[in-house]
Amino acid sequence: MAKRWHLSRTEAMTLLGLAATSTYANWKNGKSGAIPRDTLERITYLLNIDEQLQQNQISDTAINQWLRHTALNGGQYTPLEQMLKGNVIDIYSVHQQLVLHREQPVMESHIP
Repeated sequence: MAKRWHLSRTEAMTLLGLAATSTYANWKNGKSGAIPRDTLERITYLLNIDEQLQQNQISDTAINQWLRHTALNGGQYTPLEQMLKGNVIDIYSVHQQLVLHREQPVMESHIP
């Protein structure tokens, strides 16, 4: 998902709630210890967001366009900017936007 979303290491670490680059490097290399509850919650929301976007049969290019260039509900933050604020609630709010619009058809150029 990090590759598909074109996340930098810093962005990926922020989304996961990680402070230590060594932990992130270990996870990327398949070495993980106990995963904190906060991080599990983040991963769950992020995977659900990614799944929802893919279920709408949107290309990776369109997903990245939406993540980085579309303001949520006419607000001032893009979905990625919202999630990068650093709190679980910020990721949850993006997830909820997708859930609320699940029933509406999604066009290639615009995701709610």
